[in-house]
Amino acid sequence: MGLSGLLFVFVAPLTLYRLFILDWQVFALDVYLIGSAALIFTCAYRQQYIVFSKLYMCLLVSLGSAMTVLLGGAHQVYWIYPASLTMFFLTSTRVAYLYVLLMCALIIPTLQASLTTLEFINIFVALFGTTFFINVFANEIKSENRNLDLLATQDFLTKSGNRRAFDHALEMTLKESVILNTPSCLIVIDIDNFKLLNDNHGHSVGDAVLKHLVKSAQTVLRKTDTVYRIGGEEFAILMEDASLDDARGLAEKIRQTIEADSAKATPYYTISLGIAALVSGENGCDWLNRADKAMYEAKRSGKNRVVANT
Repeated sequence: MGLSGLLFVFVAPLTLYRLFILDWQVFALDVYLIGSAALIFTCAYRQQYIVFSKLYMCLLVSLGSAMTVLLGGAHQVYWIYPASLTMFFLTSTRVAYLYVLLMCALIIPTLQASLTTLEFINIFVALFGTTFFINVFANEIKSENRNLDLLATQDFLTKSGNRRAFDHALEMTLKESVILNTPSCLIVIDIDNFKLLNDNHGHSVGDAVLKHLVKSAQTVLRKTDTVYRIGGEEFAILMEDASLDDARGLAEKIRQTIEADSAKATPYYTISLGIAALVSGENGCDWLNRADKAMYEAKRSGKNRVVANT
């Protein structure tokens, strides 16, 4: 979103200038860049087409830089350097190099016709030397960002998603359900008598139970489902494109798996699960509250069971 916004800010004044001097070819290119920037901003804002937005931005930058050289002449070649920087930070190394090669292939005829052999060689030696160092720094920054994202979205103890990740996923699910009109369900899980378990066996055993629950639940989840730790011993699972019957079946599998697995080890423990299908127009807080109520109903009804809020 930031890159597309910057592209719009920087290109818009130039577009007006091209119009003023009647440079119609470059004006048409600038209009295309502005329109594409708006498209990318919209796709990124909805957060459903992030990969497409990045790839299209790379294509836009590479073609835009190449066309600037082709239309403006060899003295516009300096645009290929920020273009290369953009591509290595937006996409993978392999894809970025493909875009750089595409850009180079387009501008080579213009440069060959306008520059001496030495100038031509210097430009491309500088370009590929620059892209090498950009790639090194970009990969380092991407690695650091991945680690930061992990710290921000993963529960340290259980390696499940944390409450922040859950809130974000909940918001995205609500948006997608409106756009795609698909059913979604929320499962809330709570460990029965967890305080008593901690008091009798110690917090280290309690921590082991929390990790065991996540590990066991993940063995029966669909590939699209994720476990989130949203409280001390409370977990949630978001199921997109799933009916209430689908969620009830998965919840029962999780309950049975936990009961069977914990029976083989010490301490034995059980879980209570509540389910709520998303209702049209409902917000995330109300949806979670209904699933919570169903979970507490499961506890009041004897624990170690699944209750659906219908």
